[in-house]
Amino acid sequence: MDHIGVYTLKIANSEGEAATSASVKVSGIGDILADTQHEESWRRIQQMEATHEKEASPPPAEYDAPTFQKQISDIECDEGDVVKFEAAFMPNNDPNVKIQWVRNGQPLCHGSKFAIGQDFGYCTLAIGYTFPEDAGVYQLCVQNDKGEAVTSATLKCNPKESIIGDVQHEESWRRIQEIEMAKEPAPEQEPAPKQPPKFTSPVLTPGDVNEGQPAHFETTVEPIDDNELQIQWYLNGAAVASSSRLKMISDFGWVILNIADCIAEDTGTWECVATNSVGEARTSAQLTVQSKERLLLDPINQSSFAKIRELEAPKELPEETRPDEYDAPQITSQLIAPSNMNEGDSAHLEARFTPVNDPNLKVEWYRDGQPIFHTNRHRMVSDFGFGILDILYLLAHDAGEYTLRVYNDKGEASSSVHLAVEPTESLHLQPMSEQKAKAVQELEDSMQKMPPEEEMPKEQRMPVFVSPLTGPSNCDQGDRAHFTARYEPIDDNKLTIQWFLNGTALFNGSRVKTINDFGIVVLEIYPVYPEDSGEYVCKAKNAAGEATTSTQLTIAPKEGIEYQSQLPPNTAAGAQQRIHELETRMPIQMEPPEQEYGAPRFTSQFQSLPQLREGAMIHVDAKLEPTNDNQLVIEW
Repeated sequence: MDHIGVYTLKIANSEGEAATSASVKVSGIGDILADTQHEESWRRIQQMEATHEKEASPPPAEYDAPTFQKQISDIECDEGDVVKFEAAFMPNNDPNVKIQWVRNGQPLCHGSKFAIGQDFGYCTLAIGYTFPEDAGVYQLCVQNDKGEAVTSATLKCNPKESIIGDVQHEESWRRIQEIEMAKEPAPEQEPAPKQPPKFTSPVLTPGDVNEGQPAHFETTVEPIDDNELQIQWYLNGAAVASSSRLKMISDFGWVILNIADCIAEDTGTWECVATNSVGEARTSAQLTVQSKERLLLDPINQSSFAKIRELEAPKELPEETRPDEYDAPQITSQLIAPSNMNEGDSAHLEARFTPVNDPNLKVEWYRDGQPIFHTNRHRMVSDFGFGILDILYLLAHDAGEYTLRVYNDKGEASSSVHLAVEPTESLHLQPMSEQKAKAVQELEDSMQKMPPEEEMPKEQRMPVFVSPLTGPSNCDQGDRAHFTARYEPIDDNKLTIQWFLNGTALFNGSRVKTINDFGIVVLEIYPVYPEDSGEYVCKAKNAAGEATTSTQLTIAPKEGIEYQSQLPPNTAAGAQQRIHELETRMPIQMEPPEQEYGAPRFTSQFQSLPQLREGAMIHVDAKLEPTNDNQLVIEW
């Protein structure tokens, strides 16, 4: 209805405009459309929404009792063959049918050995690898709600021989026989005669080397296949052994000596000796080592040397300054007590004094004549002429007279002030909420009206052992002795247990353990000794009386000394002989008399030295006798 009206179209340009109009009138059809717009669709919707009567479900299908259309048949096979039983039965579409394979009365399950299949009335049982143990009577049972059917067959498995005696490969068997056939021993050849060693090349030597440089000696020798050949190096006739500095190699006819870093003592004749059971050979070479100077006396850097001499030159000591003198201390600003201090507040006391830079000045605080020390509530500061005391949390007993004392070698000064602390109530007796206080009071009144429970006094019973003391009567030294007993009453908290050995009380210790709980008493001794033999008594005692129970224990002692060897039999004989040798006293050897030596004398004198320059090395030597006197003293 909103579209009813006059519609106008205007067209305008620079020359003028033109317009045309038309009226539109719309006839109403109502707010709800009751007439259908598509007759065929409306008819289909009515058919779909119409109520239909439920169709009756067909009755469940009924199946007959199972019958076999094909029976399983007997099978004979060899060990290792694949065997398969097959059968067919009807009805093949019964969903409630169940099948079961049985061997010799034992049901079979699907697995790695037995593969069971069933599909549309066709049943199979496959055995992947047959063993003689699989032989027997196999049955297939098929059953449903109407009945069951059974078919049987026999499986016979022929076993293989345990040992395969036939040859699987003729050519290999023939070859094995040829290899294992006894052969005639080869004739022994006479060993070739040994040759004496011979050096085939002279020793290669570096000649002259400087101290610290390496040296290499090398030569060749024959025969190279003699395992008895021995190589030895000598320096000036003295044998030389292999070490971290000297490396010796002798292999395949090559003889090598390497010196890692030469020293002056390596100078001389180096001789190589090759020896076997037939003879020996020698070859030698000369080595000269130029020694270095041990001390470098000339400076490497002149400027550094001059700076060192300047630093090490003696210097004049500075004149001692007289210490500063300070006057006696004075208080320039007195202590002021804070007012209106309550318990729990913080207090700050402050004063100023002079001199401020005296290192010997001491500052102390006192309360009622007693010194105050630095604690978690007291903080004291003394610096730059200020003396400060902070009390972080005031208590009632902190009230009193506080004194600041400042002193040095010249005198002392002090300032005092009285600090008042208003204590607070420790208990809040007024209720915070009247309503809650009233409810608490009513609850406490109701509890007080309840009649008090009267405690019935327990009847005091005399203790009785319901189970006597039991334990071992005989044991060996070092064993464990365990004694137990039971008593009543078990709920008497005033009942005490005591243990006695031959009338002497026993107490807990490193060997003796006692337990008393729920009417059971235990005494355990480990290890036991012969002194523990005797009569053990357990006494239970309370206010009504006492009861006792006892038993005897005998300890078999061990020998104090072990005479038999504790070692295994295969090593006992040798070990005992070795111990006897070690413990046998050796004969005392007589010390030879001390040899007497004559007075010492020089067999050669010092030689005169030529003129030397400063820093040069000198060497002087002389010989004297006797040479083996260990009490001879040499002084230079």
